[in-house]
Amino acid sequence: RQTHKALLAIQSAIYKRKGTLRQFLQDDKGLLAICIIGMPPFSPNDRDPVRAVLAAIEMHAKIKDMQIEPHIGITTGTAYSGFVGSSSRREMCAMGSMVNMSARLMCKANGQILVDKDTYQESSHMIDFEKQPPMKVKGRDAPLEVFKVLGQLPEKDFHSRVRAQVLATLKTKSLPEVVQNYFSEVMHSQECSKSLIDSICGNLLEYKHISKHPDGSIVAEHDLSGLENGLTRMQALARGYFDNRLMIHHQMLAKVVCFLSHSRLFSVNLAKHVYTNCFPNFAQDFDEGLEQLLVVGVIQAASVNEIRDILTPKVGRCQDCQTWNWQTAEMQVSLHAQLLQFKGKGSSGLQNVLSHSREEEGEQEKLAEREFKKFVDTNKVYCIPVPGLVETTVKSLLKTYQRIWHLLVAEFYEKVLDPKHQTSCLILAHHWGASADHNQPEQETVIKAADSLHLAGQAAINNYAYLPAIEMLQKACRILDRIPMQPDIANKKLELLAEMAPHTLLVYGNGSTESMTAYHGLHRLIPKREDLDKRAVRVLAGICVNLYGRQLYEAGAKMAERIIRSGKLTEDPMQLEVGWASLVPALFFTGEFEVMFIYQEKILEAHLHYIANAQKPPVVNGVVTTIVALVQWPTGLLISGDVPLAQEKAEMVLRFATECNHPPTLGYVLAILSNDYFPYIGDLQMVEDCAQKAYQLANRHGLGHIKAMASRAMKWASNVHSHFRLLEAIKNDEDISFSMPAGGELDVGMLSDDEALPSSTTKEQTKVDGTHRLDSILLLQSLALKSEWEIVLTRVAINLTAARRCGSFW
Repeated sequence: RQTHKALLAIQSAIYKRKGTLRQFLQDDKGLLAICIIGMPPFSPNDRDPVRAVLAAIEMHAKIKDMQIEPHIGITTGTAYSGFVGSSSRREMCAMGSMVNMSARLMCKANGQILVDKDTYQESSHMIDFEKQPPMKVKGRDAPLEVFKVLGQLPEKDFHSRVRAQVLATLKTKSLPEVVQNYFSEVMHSQECSKSLIDSICGNLLEYKHISKHPDGSIVAEHDLSGLENGLTRMQALARGYFDNRLMIHHQMLAKVVCFLSHSRLFSVNLAKHVYTNCFPNFAQDFDEGLEQLLVVGVIQAASVNEIRDILTPKVGRCQDCQTWNWQTAEMQVSLHAQLLQFKGKGSSGLQNVLSHSREEEGEQEKLAEREFKKFVDTNKVYCIPVPGLVETTVKSLLKTYQRIWHLLVAEFYEKVLDPKHQTSCLILAHHWGASADHNQPEQETVIKAADSLHLAGQAAINNYAYLPAIEMLQKACRILDRIPMQPDIANKKLELLAEMAPHTLLVYGNGSTESMTAYHGLHRLIPKREDLDKRAVRVLAGICVNLYGRQLYEAGAKMAERIIRSGKLTEDPMQLEVGWASLVPALFFTGEFEVMFIYQEKILEAHLHYIANAQKPPVVNGVVTTIVALVQWPTGLLISGDVPLAQEKAEMVLRFATECNHPPTLGYVLAILSNDYFPYIGDLQMVEDCAQKAYQLANRHGLGHIKAMASRAMKWASNVHSHFRLLEAIKNDEDISFSMPAGGELDVGMLSDDEALPSSTTKEQTKVDGTHRLDSILLLQSLALKSEWEIVLTRVAINLTAARRCGSFW
């Protein structure tokens, strides 16, 4: 009976102050209770240290009346708070040094209440303490400052201490009557901590409820009564202060709807599913809680205009949509419709409504308003009108809650979303991925997440959104690493890598660390036998391109020749075409143009065959391989001296690239031509036009490799303009000095006579291509016109050394 009475006394004291009874034990040593204030689902509060001491005073008195001697220790600080355990059994806990220190103080209390220094400083306005000698406790090297609780201070002393702190914080000597009355209201709550007073003073100044004159006096701008912590109702809500307005389960409902909101809108059906499944004990109170949130002003019914704004093709970019990585307005409309469960989008007259603008007047506008009103009422959509509330609430949520809610959302959407929309798989990928992205996920959840992310990545690739696709596929691989690597899981990861690797070439570039890493995991797909399957051929083609990116042309050519041998064995024309296309860059950079032309004739014949039969040519390494393999044909012909045929082939390749309707292929062709062919024929206008188009395509679709090539061509064109101006100035005998950067690359600057040339080439200098060659020629021309022959010879030697190092024909 005494144990039961002690438990009730502890519960009464702690619950009225928004605390949690974490644990209650009885053994041969007596009773043990662990109580925490500020533990979820309650939010941490500046008043928590004072509440803890007041609760301790109350329970100490009640338990002592039962002829039981209580020992109480209190500490203030940060602790880990969250769920521990598995899905079969889990509980909320708090762990950390502060928890351990409170246990040490309890053991030393000897029938008293002992607190640490932080608790003392926060509570000294209203609690009387007595300092104790420093205590040596386990877990701390230095002695711990300890204070004994004597009881609550008289009201007069309490008020004078608070007033002194307010004067010190505001740096003034007196307070207006309005401000004094407001702080009297604050002190009436009997839970004033030092941090709370500092926070209130800061809020009053920040939101200009009071102002400070140059002479140091304080002036109240308006009546302060009704403010909460120095904030108006909307300001308090924006910071997530619900304590005085909502019961705890209604506060959790507010957090749920903030978490589920998208562009400040949320579906009531989804909120009900998540809330009732996460908090089944309060399921019957959902409708009541929704009404309370409406009364307080946390939510309100969505207006017709708000729905219209997100369901019209003219929508501006929604910031929340960046989470899903979609960039087009049409995809956003579909995304919003799916998130808010507008399955009827396009039916019941709504399609007609969406096609009309808001400025229309007359009967059509009235019809539109009626249709939208009907649509909003049917789908039960609410919005969160308080600015900043969503961000503040989500930022303070426990990661455990977020993971569980993501899982519940994924389960809900899996049942209600329309699978024919691409955005359905994107939404599922986002929520399944978030629910599995932690240290100990369930295997079933991980597999669901990986499959959803894979589908979403494929959808992104189909929409030429390559960077988001790679990010989703990388996340799927990372999530699979969290569970044991069984054979079926290993095969699933290989599929993801095979899907992702070719597009790393487009986004990060040939020979980049990212693409080399992606292809490194695919080596096991290449058999030792001569005949290869299509997947192995694609992997070898990617490895080949990476080797060319590292200027290993001989090694890349061996890979290409293996693909050709396999194509001959299997009599697969696709393998032969990929092999020929993979061999062409090696032949080009080693100057074997006659052999290169033979293979390009074969590739052209294959491509024309695809066109004649209305078939799609193979896409390898993220581009149409039969087109990209032809792009260096004009340059080879130009160097060989056949200028008219070179021009004909350049026009042909551009036509093929434009007609294929494949942005990466077109961007790649434009970038290569603007770096090689057009600079050689001196068509500066075409260099700039092609480079700009390639840059725009690359920027739109996240093609980092093409973007870098286009930027280089545009920089070269700018350098050429500068050199022409420079040559003109030299011919006019103007005094001009030259400069050459230490890295060895051409710059528009000039080289002074006393500036030392680099004695050896850097790694960057070994990258020799058409652009750098022409840059060097232009610089040598400028130097020769000024008779700087020593510098000319040095520069030629540097270029020859770089060419020998990389094995390049140039």
